[in-house]
Amino acid sequence: MARPILPVGTWGKITSYKQPNGVWRASARFRNFDGTIQKLTASGSSSSGAERRLMAILVEHTANGTGDVTPSTTIRVVGDMWLDEIASKVSGSTLDEYKRLVHRRIVPALGELRVRELKVGAIDRFLRGEAARTPAQARNVQSALRQMMGVAIRHDAILTNPVRDSSAVPRASKSPRALDDNQILELRTMVRLHRTEPGISGPRPGVDMIDFIDLCLATGARIGELLALRWEDLNLEHEPALMTISATLVEETGVPVYRKPWPKTTSGFRVLSLPRHAVELLQRRQAASRSEWVFATKAGTVRAPQNIHRALRETVKGTDLAWVTPHILRKTVATQIDESFDADNAAKQLGHSGPEVTRRYYIQKPALAPNFSETLNKMFDEVPE
Repeated sequence: MARPILPVGTWGKITSYKQPNGVWRASARFRNFDGTIQKLTASGSSSSGAERRLMAILVEHTANGTGDVTPSTTIRVVGDMWLDEIASKVSGSTLDEYKRLVHRRIVPALGELRVRELKVGAIDRFLRGEAARTPAQARNVQSALRQMMGVAIRHDAILTNPVRDSSAVPRASKSPRALDDNQILELRTMVRLHRTEPGISGPRPGVDMIDFIDLCLATGARIGELLALRWEDLNLEHEPALMTISATLVEETGVPVYRKPWPKTTSGFRVLSLPRHAVELLQRRQAASRSEWVFATKAGTVRAPQNIHRALRETVKGTDLAWVTPHILRKTVATQIDESFDADNAAKQLGHSGPEVTRRYYIQKPALAPNFSETLNKMFDEVPE
């Protein structure tokens, strides 16, 4: 009867025998991933010792595969291979973010481990540290590491992805925070007066920052969407005046900031009605403009989003509003619309695909206590006249 064919990546019966020199040798037939049969051996001072060594060799061969990644490949190399693999599949800004996660977060902690050494326990310890350090980024780190190990699987270096078996990183429980009416007034005043004190050297902010802040508060648009605005995207003669959001600015490492002719998401393509204050500031800017851009540099080119972030950060530094970023202005708009209408309308204004993201991450809600009014009212039922 013919000997049964071994499945690919498996081995047959392990046999061991003692050699004349007293050393034990164990052997077994292994079917490689290309279908060929190979006899593997290992030696030891005892039968069980030789078999244990052979078993380790067999397991190694099981995971070896035929690709460029092997169980001995370092996580650092796998990370670079993954980045090369996705370079043509994602936007430049997304690739920059993945490079940051790999080179600054994953590689310093795990980069010198071999693929075979990256076990679930090591991953769990690493992710717990990431969650404690920067909770909002830990989930992104886990996602990047999972995709990296997917490369090892596709090269047959491992059989299962250990990141999939690691504990889920909890979502950051931070509640949305928005500006109230008094804080809005305080911020606008702060921006208007920034660097106007006597004795302050350097360029003055002029009206650009206050106009940008006001347009953020009037529309809830993303910073890149507002900086990508051209005068042709506005219809200030219409009643109400309209703003078409059809693009965004993109910052990528090594290239100048550029206009991408579509928003961040499909639902981000939208037309917004403008309040009177926004119309007035836009008319004033248009009358003085010599550029196609609503917010242009002195040279008439587009402004980089990072410059707006930096200017606002410098303005609020050391104040009670030091927590305010351009994104907070979007949350403020969402909260205001939700209070007057609902989360559905807030989502449409912000360019979200639905109200769930808006409700969870953008609308500030006070905690509503249960209704104990009848219970508490009993304290006053028998108050003497």
